Amino acid sequence: MKKVVVIAGQPHQPLLRQPAAPARHPFEAAFHDLGPHTAIEALEALAVAVQAGKRDMNAYDWAEQALPGAALKVGYAVGTVEELNRTFARDQEFKRFITTVRSHEDAVRDTTAGRTRATNRGRFTRP
Repeated sequence: MKKVVVIAGQPHQPLLRQPAAPARHPFEAAFHDLGPHTAIEALEALAVAVQAGKRDMNAYDWAEQALPGAALKVGYAVGTVEELNRTFARDQEFKRFITTVRSHEDAVRDTTAGRTRATNRGRFTRP
């Protein structure tokens, strides 16, 4: 189901309905402009650079070679390829970790008959 944003028109114009903008990829936050490239292509190029041993290469130089037309943000451009990779990879690993922990908690809570967080809260209180 598509999300729809309603934009109020002029008094003589009817309301316009436009589809909501698609969600941005998290790696796009490292760039001012990706140019003709997508975030997935940029991630693949970053993975190739890391595997090829270009970890000590300047991130700006890497972006100029691997993604012509893309502009890295200044905070990322002064670092190395390894720092750019770690910055993005740690956030994604943390999100996967939290998702895994929460799904495990839900599975344990669902299999423990009659025990929920609400009933566990009062186990050390007086009856």
